[in-house]
Amino acid sequence: MRKLFFCLAIVSIVFISCSKGSDDDQGLEYNTWTFKAEGTTYQGDLYWDPLLNTFLQSNDTYTFTMLGGEPNTNRVFNIIISLADTTFEQKNYQSGDATSDHITSFSYRTELVGESIYRSDNHTINGPVMNYTIESYNPSTRELVLNFSGNAENENGVDFAITEGKVRCKVEKF
Repeated sequence: MRKLFFCLAIVSIVFISCSKGSDDDQGLEYNTWTFKAEGTTYQGDLYWDPLLNTFLQSNDTYTFTMLGGEPNTNRVFNIIISLADTTFEQKNYQSGDATSDHITSFSYRTELVGESIYRSDNHTINGPVMNYTIESYNPSTRELVLNFSGNAENENGVDFAITEGKVRCKVEKF
């Protein structure tokens, strides 16, 4: 019986030490996202490391994009930011300005090409404004924490508050 207990204890320790950790950022693991809207918390994983295109675009920005999903649903999370630089020195960005040629946007959809459940982009005149803030970026580890909040339009054209939005990820530059 002692051997069985000892074996179970060792197996438990191994599983606990090998589990995916949250490191130190409020329990949010790498390549995950979360936000709140209409009293509901939405969260999921990014499909891959967010991509930063280091080639200067025609609007003098660099495109940073992330795509993820919500477990057990077909819902898709997507943020695109037209960055001013490739080092995340500028910290604040915004979507919801139809006069801008930047492609900064937030969307949460029923599926990749499905209807938007929530969205904020620069294509809608007088659209809802979403703010994005680079909380931190470590170039040696490629670790980035992005906060976002503001308003997004639902599928019926009604604006709703998006709060406590956060992405924690490792950035892939190409």
